[in-house]
Amino acid sequence: MKRLCKGLLAAGLLCAFAGLADAGWRNRDCGGYVDVAPCGYQYVIQYQEVKRTVYQCVAETKEVEVTEVTYERKETPRKREVVWYEQVMKPMPREYTVYRQELVTVKDTVKVWKPVLKEKKVMEKYYETKYTDKVVKDKVTVLRPTTVTEARQVTCYQHVMVASCDPCCPRVYCQAVPVTSTVNVTYVKCLPVVEDREYTVRTCEYLPREREVTVNYWENVMVEQPVTYQKCVLKSEVVKDTVQVCSLEKRTKMEDYTEVTFTPKENKKMVDVTYYKTVPVVVTDRVPVRVCVPMAPCVPCP
Repeated sequence: MKRLCKGLLAAGLLCAFAGLADAGWRNRDCGGYVDVAPCGYQYVIQYQEVKRTVYQCVAETKEVEVTEVTYERKETPRKREVVWYEQVMKPMPREYTVYRQELVTVKDTVKVWKPVLKEKKVMEKYYETKYTDKVVKDKVTVLRPTTVTEARQVTCYQHVMVASCDPCCPRVYCQAVPVTSTVNVTYVKCLPVVEDREYTVRTCEYLPREREVTVNYWENVMVEQPVTYQKCVLKSEVVKDTVQVCSLEKRTKMEDYTEVTFTPKENKKMVDVTYYKTVPVVVTDRVPVRVCVPMAPCVPCP
């Protein structure tokens, strides 16, 4: 299969190149286009025999011994005891203790922290800001736009007729050739210029100073304060009553049931199994090939 594909591909490329060569060569000496080969040669279609190997799938059937497993069902009557539980409500006396909450008023004295506002005089350090204006002279570089003319090399492509050196298919075709020339280009360019300038700068100076200030502050003082509050007290009480309690009672009985069992059995038998195998086969194909052969001289145009 691969050899056939390669042969067909080679034949197709040969035909395509031959057609392009034939189409590229047109006789223009007679005032028009003529679809013929150049004088002295012509194209002829010839068939060549090509052998290739293909692979075919062939079915083959064989008898194979297999083991078949079957299960035989067997039912056996038996007896068993069934146990279950039923819910029954029964009265039951109980005795439990209940705690009740009661509020009691209590008077007491507590110590608390009380904030007191006080004053004191302290010396505070601060900085006084002094501003001074100063004239500064300096040189500054600025960019000035300037028109500049510059010679540059420019490359363009021109079409030139070139002759082919193929003896079987001579032809003349057009080819692009690079041509370089010098042109003047004018553009605007920013050039650096140094200038003298004066500007005013404000400087800042911090001077240390001291002053007396009055500061208010809070101070905590411990004092006693009477309070009255409600206190919760728990009192116990014994309660007796009767409640219904759910209990489980056991029940049993005998019942008949059928026990099902399966017994495996093995049986051997012959079955037909089909296999597929690949067989190589040699085939011969005819492939068309276009070749260039000499011919009689051309007849000149009238």
